Amino acid sequence: MKLSTIRMTFVTAMTLAVIAVAGCETKAASERNAQQRWQKTLEQAKLNYAQQYLEQGRYGQAEAILEPMASDGNDLRVGALLNEIEHRRSQYASALESSDH
Repeated sequence: MKLSTIRMTFVTAMTLAVIAVAGCETKAASERNAQQRWQKTLEQAKLNYAQQYLEQGRYGQAEAILEPMASDGNDLRVGALLNEIEHRRSQYASALESSDH
């Protein structure tokens, strides 16, 4: 076998290996991106439900959705909604207290 044939075979094998690895990386990146998009969609849906519960005065249900999300600390909207729940609860308690007198 000539040296040029061996080189050509080696270059071809290496090229195929690089293509295979790049293809695997592309697939893995695509799967990661799909997973991240799904997580963002799920988080947005949870925030929407929590907001609806808050507007309906169903604070416990809103809090049940938000508390697990708060442990991540990634989304400021979660903290803002939890603060709003606390604020509305204190307003409600004040209103009850003043109506008792």
